[in-house]
Amino acid sequence: MKVNTLACDWCPNVVAAVASPTLVVGPSRNETDKTLDLCQGHLGALLRAFVPGSRNLDGQGRKNGRPSLAHAATQYNTKKRRDRERHARQAAGRPARRTVMAQIGQARADAYWADLEPKVLQVMPNGGTKLSRPDVEKLCGLTSSTTKRVLARLAHQGLVKLHGGQGRFRRYERVGG
Repeated sequence: MKVNTLACDWCPNVVAAVASPTLVVGPSRNETDKTLDLCQGHLGALLRAFVPGSRNLDGQGRKNGRPSLAHAATQYNTKKRRDRERHARQAAGRPARRTVMAQIGQARADAYWADLEPKVLQVMPNGGTKLSRPDVEKLCGLTSSTTKRVLARLAHQGLVKLHGGQGRFRRYERVGG
């Protein structure tokens, strides 16, 4: 009995082919399109070459789409280290790092505004004179966004009264002495 077996076109030895994909160039198939007889290994390599995102920048394909063992171990160790640090902080009764940083940032912001608010109040005259925001900017030497924020804080505290429209057309009046 005689048996015909397709052999892989890429393998140097005789290896049984498992598929015969057709290489189509253009929008539709023709009778003249070439086919390849491929073994399981070469069929996988061909399919991986045409799957988007499965190749690295150096042209090497990923084996299974998962991170390498070294990368996974690094991620695991980093997670465990952060967990140990967090549990040690909680056991010692210390607040989380982000809470401490927020408190430091708030202290810096309070000092920043405490320096700017008297500067703006000093420039604004008493006695019902109304100034626009660009006028306050020129007198204080501040940027427009900083001046806007300082005036909004002073208005919220009740030290400055708002008159008129919005933006540069709004006028600000100092309240009290």
